[in-house]
Amino acid sequence: MLGFRMTLAVACVVAAGAAQAQGRNSSFYPNSSMTFRTYIEPFPTFDNAEACRDACVANPSCSGWTWYDGNERHPQQLRRVCILGTTLKDGVIGRAPARTAGFVTPGDRQSSVQPNSSHTFHQYLEPFASSDTAELCRDACVADARCAGWTWYENDASHPQQLRRACIMGAGLKDSIVGTAPRRTAGLVTVR
Repeated sequence: MLGFRMTLAVACVVAAGAAQAQGRNSSFYPNSSMTFRTYIEPFPTFDNAEACRDACVANPSCSGWTWYDGNERHPQQLRRVCILGTTLKDGVIGRAPARTAGFVTPGDRQSSVQPNSSHTFHQYLEPFASSDTAELCRDACVADARCAGWTWYENDASHPQQLRRACIMGAGLKDSIVGTAPRRTAGLVTVR
């Protein structure tokens, strides 16, 4: 039993190291999917989501990934396929069965998370992505070297339709509303 635990511990350390290659880290969202503005082809096939994640982390051009499992609900050509891409277009977290996705972020960048807050910028990084969660919007901003901050709008009737689930990213902070902007979450990126 002790031998098994040691082997398992070593395997976990190796996997963690692979997922943090070159100072880059990846999130890991089960039952999730992402689409991108640009894809990195050809798409490799892997037996598990961890290998897909590791392939993206190891590729300096890759900022996100989606792995399709072998489930028969997927077309044959997508089974066990690893989709690699750059620049988030849309993200569905927790509502995409039989898929796993993640976003790769540089290890030296991090972002604050400020509930009920909003930032405006001198320059916006358009087109705006659609994101299920503030965390995904945060990860997209941290992964984009041009992004200095972000604001995510909840899917709420109080927002115009085009802003619901919108991930607004920008550079050159212009103004901030902190703590008094309902149903929005915002953050600013810092470099360690």
